[in-house]
Amino acid sequence: MRSLGDNLVDKYGASYKISNRMIPSFLLSVAGLFDVQAKSFSKKVGKKSFWDNTNTNEILGVQHTNFKKSCEDMAESMIN
Repeated sequence: MRSLGDNLVDKYGASYKISNRMIPSFLLSVAGLFDVQAKSFSKKVGKKSFWDNTNTNEILGVQHTNFKKSCEDMAESMIN
């Protein structure tokens, strides 16, 4: 999730060391030999996921927080 690192670098990059590099896919595959979570991630490398939250917005009236704001809130909770 390179975009997660990119979002955090904008706000916290001057104060904290934040990685926004991606792990090479072959290395993730090797890690998958030893770790179940890494194995599940290696199957998703290079694929994009799209989610449609139209029904939750229209039917339930839910207002979702955008990705950048969620990243910043998560970082704030780890810092404080």
